[in-house]
Amino acid sequence: TFEAALMAAETGHLVYGTIHASSTTQTFSRIYGLFDQEEVEGVRKILAYQMRAFVYQKLLPTLHEKIHRIPAIEILINDTVVQKFILEGHEGEIRQYLNTIEAIQAGMKDFNLSLVELVEQEYIHMRTAIESSPNVDELMMRLKKLG
Repeated sequence: TFEAALMAAETGHLVYGTIHASSTTQTFSRIYGLFDQEEVEGVRKILAYQMRAFVYQKLLPTLHEKIHRIPAIEILINDTVVQKFILEGHEGEIRQYLNTIEAIQAGMKDFNLSLVELVEQEYIHMRTAIESSPNVDELMMRLKKLG
């Protein structure tokens, strides 16, 4: 159960888990939804202090014959800014933070950036990127910069 995973993380164990969500930031609401309302604040604190990273991936069809699927990814690393957002209950603000230079330099990546890279490297078709994007307008702006 997720409760057992949280307890293991609190005692210093390395915990890997999966949860169905459409982004790293939606993962928080999915996790909180597993608990009663009065437990959410405690879960929030555990995540803020114990979580190291969330990785979201979606396997997309490629343009290559020998590679049928390739992952587009989103990476959220729990740095001090992310930790503050979690503790204050402002997880919705993490989405904007993912696009900052500070987050990118820390190794984070938002999903649209991953899609742009895959289009640029000719792994996926632009149509696939558009169909997969959580924010098509932003994706289109980034793709236009490519030329």
